[in-house]
Amino acid sequence: MSDIFYCYSPKLKDELLSIGERYMAKNLHPKTNKFYWLFLKNNNLKEYLTKRKQDSDCMQSDFLI
Repeated sequence: MSDIFYCYSPKLKDELLSIGERYMAKNLHPKTNKFYWLFLKNNNLKEYLTKRKQDSDCMQSDFLI
C-alpha cells in the first residue's frame, strides 16, 4: 500500500488543509491539465477520509428513504 494519497479534488484538498494537513507536492495532470495534490498518509488523514466516506454514505442513504 502506498504512503501517498493522490487528491484530485480542490474541495477535498481545501478540507484537508483546514484540518491541518499539508500537501507534499502539487502537479499538473498531463492529460486533463488539472492540478492534483500529494499528501503523506498518516492517522489523521486516514481517519478524516474514513469519516468523510461514512458521512457521504449516510447522506446518500437518506435519499433512498
